This record gives sequence, structure tokens and C-alpha cells, in this order.
Amino acid sequence: MDLIQKNPYRTLGLLAGSSAAVQSRQFKRLKQYIEAEEEPEEDYSFPTLGELIRTIDSIEQAQSRLDLDAEKLESALFWFYQGNPITDEPAFDALKLNDEDGAAEIWRNLVIDEDTDEIKLITKRNASAFHNLSTYYLTEYGFDEEALRFKLLFIESEYFKDFLNQITDKTYSINQKDAQILFLSTLFKSAGDDQYDFIETLSEIDYVAQNDFYKIAVKTPLEEIDIEIKETKIKRQANKNNAIIVGQNLFNTVKLKLDLVEILLGENNLTFQSISDKVADEILQCGIEYFSHLKSSSKDPSSESLKLFRIAKGIVRGNITKQRIAENTKNLEDWVKNKAERERNESIVSDLEMIKNLIDTYELKPETIDNAHQLLDLTKVHLLNIKRVLGENDELYLNICSRIASDAQGMCVSEINKLQDRITNSFDYSSKSVLLTTLSGKVEKAWLVTTRIEKMDLNRDFKVQLANNKSSLISLRSTLSSLTNSYTNTGSSNSSNGSTRTNYSPSKSNDDTNWFSIIVLIVIFLIIIKACSS
Repeated sequence: MDLIQKNPYRTLGLLAGSSAAVQSRQFKRLKQYIEAEEEPEEDYSFPTLGELIRTIDSIEQAQSRLDLDAEKLESALFWFYQGNPITDEPAFDALKLNDEDGAAEIWRNLVIDEDTDEIKLITKRNASAFHNLSTYYLTEYGFDEEALRFKLLFIESEYFKDFLNQITDKTYSINQKDAQILFLSTLFKSAGDDQYDFIETLSEIDYVAQNDFYKIAVKTPLEEIDIEIKETKIKRQANKNNAIIVGQNLFNTVKLKLDLVEILLGENNLTFQSISDKVADEILQCGIEYFSHLKSSSKDPSSESLKLFRIAKGIVRGNITKQRIAENTKNLEDWVKNKAERERNESIVSDLEMIKNLIDTYELKPETIDNAHQLLDLTKVHLLNIKRVLGENDELYLNICSRIASDAQGMCVSEINKLQDRITNSFDYSSKSVLLTTLSGKVEKAWLVTTRIEKMDLNRDFKVQLANNKSSLISLRSTLSSLTNSYTNTGSSNSSNGSTRTNYSPSKSNDDTNWFSIIVLIVIFLIIIKACSS
């Protein structure tokens, strides 16, 4: 631990609390040895505690760090001092002889009751043993519970003022709570990545400055977590391909810091819950954007995004963020579950787009029976491919077929409607006859369209409509056929003296009656067609 191994008192080879005069003489003596490139005489640097390299710069820096009382106290808290010459001096001698166990045993016998293994009460005789044993344990074991406990008990004791008077000027004042905070804050800053271990160990100890120290200590991880969140957001927005990596890195970086905040504040603390939700939300967003960016590519991002979603779920505390994570997780799981169907549908995307374009195109063309045939011809190959992929009973496939069939049927109805209007508005016999013939031909073409449609795969509702239309068309075909034959068989021709004349022609009344019958039948057919196609 650098706080001990690089302690300015150790660098100068002094015990904490050495007078200014002793400190000055020692500095000059060390400088002379270094300049002469000779090893200094034995002092209180205790080489057994670790390597110590002295240079002119290092001893000058150590000297300057012991100029102010606050720095003297901070350094003294992490070094040895002589509070009881009878007990401390033998322990120091043992350290000089590299007998660490011997030194520790001397101090431990003063701190721990051998019979009960309980910590003894602090007295004037053993107060320095608490301090010195703590310093040794910090060197040997790091953030050891006993090391922390002994030092905190020493600072809380009434004998701490004797230590303070020995270390600092009489004008310097600090209460025991602030001294504990100074000790713990210094350790906390030096802990680095081990801050969580330090606080976890410290949480087992009761001491007067606990609440105040926690309030101070928690600021560091909170600030660090907030910085990590902001940096992750910038990286995520800059390159969504790396969103999964930056999200994972955020979790790896702040996990222990979040645990640290939880220990310091408690799991029910609003500040802890808030920062946890911020981390969870950013990790979730990394997963969302990574998935959205790559879901249409050849790479399947679902599993990696789901991992981030689950990490976020393990961090979140607030209900709003919990709900957001749950919703996105369900949506992504559904996406994964429907992967096979989605891939199947993707294979017919081009067919669906082509059919849509054809439907849109033919909606702008004249509504004729010929165009109905063309629409059926052009969509046939695409419908077959969709049928191959989805199956003949698939609802989407049946609805698409029915839509095309409906459009084709509508074109037939529209053209026959227009012919009916012309027949109704025509009062010329010969024109009506031509229109009747034309209508008969168009009805036959419409019949061909109907039979083609009948062979298609259609949904149930449209099949009912088609059956009604087909029935009406059958009746109309039959009536038109009868009327056409009637008109053909009633006419005859005769010649006399080289001239041709009509011997027989239908009477006007009969002619009017026949046309009236045709119009009535056509109107009835069109009414039925309109009703069925609406």
C-alpha cells in the first residue's frame, strides 16, 4: 500500500510525531549520504515492509509534505508512532530486524485478550498499539477488517488527542469524526478498483463517522457512473454497429460502482434507484438500436440484443424502466419466435410488390373485360409463387387472390353497365340490334373471366358473391341467346323482276315488346351484379 510504503515519514526514516528539529537533521543527514552515494545508517524506514528508493527529489518531496499540519496528520495516520516506549520500542526493533511477526505479536497482545479473543478497552498504555498494529495490518493485508477497526477505535478514543498533539501544532484542531473521515477518505481514494472491497469490509464496522463518510464517498462512484453513461450514449449514436459492445462495456465498467453505491446508500435509496435506472435504460437503448440497425441485414442481432435486455433487467429498480425493458424483451422474443415465418414471407416480397403495382396500375386503366383478362394473366405467376410458399389455405394468399378476382369481376360489370346504358338511351332499331350483338359477345367474354376466377383459390365470402354473380350471368346468357336466335329466324328475303324486298318483317308492336324484354332482363342482371359486387 503506497500510503504506507511511500509515506513521507518512511522516506525520511522517522516515526510520526518526530519534532521539526529531528526532522531537519534527518533530512540533511540523508541528503549527505545520497550525495556521497552511501547507504544511510539504520533508521525507522523498516526495509522489511517493502522496497524503498531514496533520491534527493524523493526526500525533498517528503520534507515538503510534512510542512503543513493537515498533511502531517494524514501521513501520520498511515505510519507508526511511539505512544508507549516500553511496548512500542521493542516492536520497532523487531521490524528493524525483519521480524514482522514478532512486532505484530507485541502489539496484538496489547490489543486482543488471549483468553476471550475479544478486543481490549483502549487505555493510555495500549492506545498506540491499536494505531501501530492497524498500520502494520494495512501494509500486510490491505483492507483488512481488523486493520480498519483498530484504527477507527483508536481515533474515537480519548487518547487520540495525545497522538494529535504529538503530530501537529497545538493550534491545529480536528474532531474525531473528521479525523475518521480523513483516514477513510484517504484510503478510499487510494483503493482504485478495490473501492467496493474496501466499503464492503468497512460496512461490517460501526463507527461515529459512518453516515457522514458514506455521503462523501458516494459522490465519487455516482459521478463516475454518470460520466460513463454519457460517454456510452455518444459512442452508441456515433456507430450503431458497435452499440452492443459499448453497452456491454458500460455494464462491465459500472457494475462494481453500482454495487458500491448500493452499499453506501442502501437498495431502497432513491438516488441509488435513479442511477441504476439510468444505467439500465442506456444498456437497453444500446440493445434496441443495435437490433434496429441490423435486423434487416444478413446478420441476426437478436441474441446479442436480448443479452443486453437481460443485463438491464438485472440492474433496473424503477417500475417505468422495468416496463420498458419488459415490452422490448417481449417484442424481441416474438420476433425471434416468428423468424421462420418472417423468412418465408421475405421470399415473396417481390411477388407482393409486383401484385400491388399491377393492382394500382389497372385501377387507372379503363374498366374493360379485356383488361380483366390481362390482370388475371399478369398476376398468375406471382400468385402461384405465393401459393407455393404460403400454401393454398393461407389467409393472406386467399385474400390476395380474392382482391384480384374482385377487381377483374368489377371491370366486367363496369363494361356491361356502360353497354346497358347505351341500349337504354338508344331509340334506333338498327343501333339497338348492333348493341345487342355487342352485349352478347361481351357477356361471353365476361363468362370466360368468371370461369377463370372460379378456378382460383378464394376466400369464403368472395365465393358466395361469385356464385351469385355466376347465377345471374347464366340467366342473362340464356336470355340473350334465345332473343338473338329469335331475331335471326324471323327475317326472310324474296326477288321479283331483279329486285329484292322484304316479304315479312316483325311488327312494330312485336319489335317494341322484344326490346322491352331485353332491357328488363339487362337491368335486372345489372341490379343483381351491382348488389353482389358492392
